[in-house]
Amino acid sequence: MKKHLKTIIVVLLIIGLIVFAIYHVIKGKIDEVGNLASSYADLSFASYTVKRDNVSSYLRSTGTINSFNIEKLEIGPSETITQILVSEGQKVEAKQDILKVKSDDGKIKTIKSSISGMFFCVESEAGGTSYCIYNLDDIGVKVALSEKDITSVSVGQKAKVNITALNKEFDGEVSYVSSLPQNDKFIVKIKINYTDEVKFGYTTTTSILTMEKLNTIVIPYDYVKMTDDGRYYVFKEDVKQSLYELAWGEDAPEELRTYIDVGTVTSKNVEVVGGLEEGEKIITYNW
Repeated sequence: MKKHLKTIIVVLLIIGLIVFAIYHVIKGKIDEVGNLASSYADLSFASYTVKRDNVSSYLRSTGTINSFNIEKLEIGPSETITQILVSEGQKVEAKQDILKVKSDDGKIKTIKSSISGMFFCVESEAGGTSYCIYNLDDIGVKVALSEKDITSVSVGQKAKVNITALNKEFDGEVSYVSSLPQNDKFIVKIKINYTDEVKFGYTTTTSILTMEKLNTIVIPYDYVKMTDDGRYYVFKEDVKQSLYELAWGEDAPEELRTYIDVGTVTSKNVEVVGGLEEGEKIITYNW
């Protein structure tokens, strides 16, 4: 009887060990699948920590460097230049002698500059030559803007002027905005400070600062979704697994969305004025 009982106990112990081993194998597989699913979920999303930053928008255009104040030295129809007293590209002062001319009656006179600047001989398409002084204190870029764009531009606005040949950016300021269009475009002058490395005629790309907000909550544009009726929303990180478990392409239900109030929207960033706090994490599909 005792021997039979021992046999039963041994059999039960063996069965228990087998069940225990099977349980751990199955649990391990379940955990492995769960971890794998979690890993795939992590790979399916990009994450961003909400922070404060500056948000700005620019109006971009192109143009060339020129002087906004050019003096053309006047030579009479009966006068002939006998001597050019300065070299082309030379800096000159106001009231400096520039040209000597002779009239038909043999009289010699000297033509002076009325402004300080740089002397140039400018050839026209017709083959004539004009002698000019380019004021160096009033140089920059003229750009032509549409009536839609001109509404956001005014004198005094900050700008950036990137000179292609120098691969260098200069600080600028809007100094003039035309009131009448020319060929359906409005002329805007962006002034910069002259340096010796700047040459007239250099091509540029210009950026006029039309809006700037400092130390505001900003998130990347790609993280923001919008409903058909124009409401903005994001996904917070704590709904990542729920989003992953949805059928691909299925619209996320309301309870997974966090609706936000937005301010300025640019092609890269969205200003958030309500619905998110600094330090929170948001996600977007990573494809």
